[in-house]
Amino acid sequence: MLLKLFRFFSSLKLAVLVLSGLAISLAVATFVESLTDIATGRYWVYRSSWFYGILTLLGINIFAVAVSRYPWKRKHTPFLMAHLGILMVLSGSFVTFRWGLDGSLVLREGERSALLEMDELAIYLSREAGTVEKWKIPWRPPGVSFSPMVLGASGLEVVSWLTHAEPKVQFEASQSGYAAIQLEMTGGPMDAHEKIWLWGGDPSWSDTTMGPVQIRLMDKVNSKLATSAVTKPELRVTVAKDGRLELEALSPKGPSVKKQYSTTNAEGAQMETPWMKATGKPFRVAILRYFPHALNTTAYVASRIKYGDQAPESAVELQKADGKRFWLGLGQRATVLLNAETPSSEVAQIGYMRERRILPFEVELKRFQLDHYEGSNQPSSYASHVEVFGPDTLPKGEVEISMNTPLEAMGYTLYQSSYVPEMPRPTTSILSVNQDPGRPLKYWGSILIVLGAFLLFAVKTWKQCRWLDFLRGN
Repeated sequence: MLLKLFRFFSSLKLAVLVLSGLAISLAVATFVESLTDIATGRYWVYRSSWFYGILTLLGINIFAVAVSRYPWKRKHTPFLMAHLGILMVLSGSFVTFRWGLDGSLVLREGERSALLEMDELAIYLSREAGTVEKWKIPWRPPGVSFSPMVLGASGLEVVSWLTHAEPKVQFEASQSGYAAIQLEMTGGPMDAHEKIWLWGGDPSWSDTTMGPVQIRLMDKVNSKLATSAVTKPELRVTVAKDGRLELEALSPKGPSVKKQYSTTNAEGAQMETPWMKATGKPFRVAILRYFPHALNTTAYVASRIKYGDQAPESAVELQKADGKRFWLGLGQRATVLLNAETPSSEVAQIGYMRERRILPFEVELKRFQLDHYEGSNQPSSYASHVEVFGPDTLPKGEVEISMNTPLEAMGYTLYQSSYVPEMPRPTTSILSVNQDPGRPLKYWGSILIVLGAFLLFAVKTWKQCRWLDFLRGN
């Protein structure tokens, strides 16, 4: 049985099946990446268990074929070199996958940092005692179901995860906080229909526009504009101390309309404005929701853009022991009360972010250089001039990292990856940091494959030449 198994692993049939499987896998990966993106192709093909199985069978087949030639002779040298090279490349790839590292180092001019941001996602929980716990979140493409995760003994659970998520801000009533009003604007010549929220807790939420209409919540900032001249249609929303709500529609030409509502009859009330009355389709304002005191909460929904660089980042939904849920977008943090109903309750900080590592050295960006093609704004090249701080074995002084000139330091390779567009010029550089422990195996394996193939070709050619000489009688 063992002999039959060995013959199967060293057979030409298995080699044909394995190579066909690899060819089909690469074709499928290319097709998936063209329809989606690189990360999705990696998930379905390059990081899949069946692709690892094909590579494992390839390694076993190569090893078994080499052993099947034993006892080896001098003429087997090119053959063995090529097969050994393939095994070394496969082994180097596994070492890199298992122990390698890829991340990004973001630096502004004059900034020094050793903080490396990885592609892997994780949830960090920082407790009062100073301990930090980490749970990795496995990446999945859109459409793949997510299995809930219990975060240890914290009483927290990750109940859902969105690959690409869009924030959806919501408001809920509270005992304190700023007022929040949801208005519905309809009518006008274009039959507009739009819903907007006004909230006094953030200036960006208290002043907005809808077409030609300026909409203002008269808080501490906008109240200063109350005496200013009205140059275009304007809706002013004022909240009194006792919670009464006042809507005033102002027009640069013609009378204004003002109405007041109590906290009990505000929701559902409608008001016709003086704007566009001549067209026969005046604007109408309806109050959909009104909270004299409100807190804003952010939920997330699946993004309409599902693939590519334009798709937004991911988000997680967590549930506490009391059943209350909350969302965290990538890079966000929150303060939570763990085990609230027990004597051992404690306040903790939780964050959802990319996994981070600390480099054994620091890098300072001295200057970022961006060159353009002559007569255009199209970038021709860009480079980071950095200085590395750490052990004495590191390069001293200013070093340039460009697209074709990486920096080697303590087993890490720093590449110029990208930059943040800024005006009048970019000052933030993004360096790609790579640690590839399997690189020597892959390099030497590639050399052996090329050398073995060359020797096989040379030996075959030499034998054919001697056979021709024999036929000629030489």
